[in-house]
Amino acid sequence: MRRVLKWLLRSILVLIVLFAALLAHTIWFKPVKIDWFYGRVFAEYALQSPELLSTLRILPPSLDFYSNKLDDASPAHELKLARMVKDNYAMLQRYDRGALDRPGQLSYDVLGFFLSMQVEGEPFRFHDFPVNQMEGIQNPSENSQIPSVTYLTTFPNWNSLRAPWGTAPSPAPWSSENAEEQREPGDAGVVCHIIDGCQCGHGARRDIGGSIGDYQR
Repeated sequence: MRRVLKWLLRSILVLIVLFAALLAHTIWFKPVKIDWFYGRVFAEYALQSPELLSTLRILPPSLDFYSNKLDDASPAHELKLARMVKDNYAMLQRYDRGALDRPGQLSYDVLGFFLSMQVEGEPFRFHDFPVNQMEGIQNPSENSQIPSVTYLTTFPNWNSLRAPWGTAPSPAPWSSENAEEQREPGDAGVVCHIIDGCQCGHGARRDIGGSIGDYQR
């Protein structure tokens, strides 16, 4: 009986080690199955974007670690995401598309198109003018759509996110991340254009230390 129990414990331990090794291989290396790679790509994107998780609402309340957070808007984080996209695109190309069935090839092509568009657009990532006459952090109606009240437990988090904007429509607070985001295009030599008499945000002033109203005209 003791011998059987010993072999049973050893078998369980071996299974745990194998599972841990397979999980580590799936996270940091090329997953054995391409479907696992699809899941890894989605998980990486979701974990980098609390706003995406708040929009999708796919996790139960017990796993709510994101509803009181906003996305990182710093250029350093954008660069991190750009590198992640390149790595995922390179990994996708290591799979043999011809070995997949037709639905599998469709999934491969869809993800490949999405990633390739991101990679090809990377040289133009400073051309989006994040604060302009149409959209940006200065637009309270846009920012009010970020939190999503799904469960009663998320309501305090929604209130904490909305607190900087107040109860009435008003510009959003200007953070150091937003300042970096606005300064980066000018430092990269991106020219700001005039559209219908409105100047894009980062070109209105070289000094980003003032209020958001200083960047609109």
